[in-house]
Amino acid sequence: MIGDILAPLISEAGFEVQAFPFFGGERRGAPVSGYLRCGTKKITTHSFISNPDMVVIFDHERISVAKALENLKPGGIALINTAFPNQFLGLTRDWRIYTLNARAISLLHGIGNPEDPYMVINSAMAGAVLKILEPIFKSQLPDKTIEAVLNNVMPQKILENYEALLEGKKTVVGLMADASAMWQWLLKRRAIPHLTQPDEHCTKCNLCYLFCPKRAIETNASGAYIIDEEKCNYCGICVTLCPRNAIAMII
Repeated sequence: MIGDILAPLISEAGFEVQAFPFFGGERRGAPVSGYLRCGTKKITTHSFISNPDMVVIFDHERISVAKALENLKPGGIALINTAFPNQFLGLTRDWRIYTLNARAISLLHGIGNPEDPYMVINSAMAGAVLKILEPIFKSQLPDKTIEAVLNNVMPQKILENYEALLEGKKTVVGLMADASAMWQWLLKRRAIPHLTQPDEHCTKCNLCYLFCPKRAIETNASGAYIIDEEKCNYCGICVTLCPRNAIAMII
């Protein structure tokens, strides 16, 4: 669990720390939760955390984001592993939202394989958490300290996990709501546009690719079209031009 990595690192930063997972009776693949407390004073509480200051979501497709964040304190922090961060822009009205593509980071550093539905992304997510908490630590943990901790807690692929953790620190980003009048109106309505990825109706006619003003539409290794939501400005041109209605804009 991510707590096994974070707890000793937070302790190295000079804080008291408590971390524990909760599994229940689920089998592999079912949602699980973990809890971590830290502070400058001795921790005497040993219960679950009901109103967290920070929530970390590993897989937003298997759990309800709304459910995960329902008790997060106003102005609290949420870290979400996702390849398409713009779909969470609406959450910035109430919380500080950070995202990273931890799955891609793990694959890049040889942890897991693309066919595995339960990718191990603990190291990348731990790196992102450390980056977010740096203002609290007042300084960065030395890389040698991080490497030494991983040597103690990781059973295998220590170097790969070390590199994934550092990559997580580098690539985590905070979502900022656009200041334009249209975005502000959408945020007030909690109606953030979200483009669906081209579906099975796509004939690869190339119209969306050719006319996208932001060059936000790309092709993957198998030739399928993919919308890069970090570049997309939701102009709707691709939706209008698609002759097969393979792309939709949801508001």
